[in-house]
Parts: sequence; C-alpha cells; structure tokens
Amino acid sequence: GVVYGDVVKVFEKDWVELKDAGIAVQKEDAGRASWSQARNMCESSRVEGFSDWRLPTVVELKAMHRNMDLIGGFKTHAVEPSYCGYWSSDYDETYWNGVKYVDCYWVVNFLGDNTYTAAESNDFWVRCVRTLTPATEE
Repeated sequence: GVVYGDVVKVFEKDWVELKDAGIAVQKEDAGRASWSQARNMCESSRVEGFSDWRLPTVVELKAMHRNMDLIGGFKTHAVEPSYCGYWSSDYDETYWNGVKYVDCYWVVNFLGDNTYTAAESNDFWVRCVRTLTPATEE
C-alpha cells in the first residue's frame, strides 16, 4: 500500500569505523573549545549508547584526515588556516631558554594536514573518537 508521512531513517550510525586505525570517529564536530574543554566534551559525549569517547592522538587525526571524505563534516576551508585545526590528546612541553614556558598540545590542521603545537588555552575544533573493540566491529 501507500504510506504518507515523514521519512524515517532506518538506521545510520552517527560514527564511522576506521578499522585500519582501530577507531570509531563521530561524524560531527563536538564544537570548538580550549584543550581541557575539548577533552571534557569528548569524555562526556554519549553517541549511540557509547560513553568511552575521547580526543584522538595525532596519528589517529592523520588517519582521519586521509579518510575525511568518508567521515565528512571537517572544517577544511577558512580565511585563516588555524580555523581548520583539530585538537589531539598528545602533549608537548614547550621550553623557552631551558625554562618550561607553557603546556601545549598537538593540533592537526585539516586545511593542509600540517601539525603544530598550541597552548591549551587556544580554541580549536573537537572531533571525538573511541577505540574499536571486537564487539563493535561485528
């Protein structure tokens, strides 16, 4: 028969599996924030019943960049390249003349795939990931 009404999404995941990298990646950014806010955004994320979301490492962000067309939704065009940067969980201590200057974390720029460090107080984009386990790969 004929059915009228709204289109119903049968089932489409809100995340993409990158099996080669061993991670699941959320399809949408969690927002733009300082590093500690970014970490909290991922740790408090609840997507499709999973509660073990986290910030990705630089290596994981590079895998995400290679697969960004598959995943979708990344910031890749901006007047300033820093507006396309995504926080990683990887820490880097910055020293100035042998004295610890500031706590920094690695950022991957999705406009050109370059990496750099930034002070944790800066704002960058946040995309959460989780480690795949055999149960989620089935």
